[in-house]
Amino acid sequence: MGETSTVARNILSSFNEIAEERNSFRAKLENSGLLTDESSLGFATPQTTCAADGSYAIERLLATDLAAAAAVIVEGLTPPS
Repeated sequence: MGETSTVARNILSSFNEIAEERNSFRAKLENSGLLTDESSLGFATPQTTCAADGSYAIERLLATDLAAAAAVIVEGLTPPS
């Protein structure tokens, strides 16, 4: 437990080294072509989803719950249009 200060100093030293080398890291990424702009990614197509939900019910409510669960399963959620 007495090594907390040593570990904290080592981590802080590592962060400081990274901060000092930040510009060279960025230049290497740009030169290698690994760094790109968000606008070059394009747009993702919205996906459809469908889910089923169930609940515990007492006898009289059972049919209503099953009908509601079936409606959710059949209908699902459609993408925005």
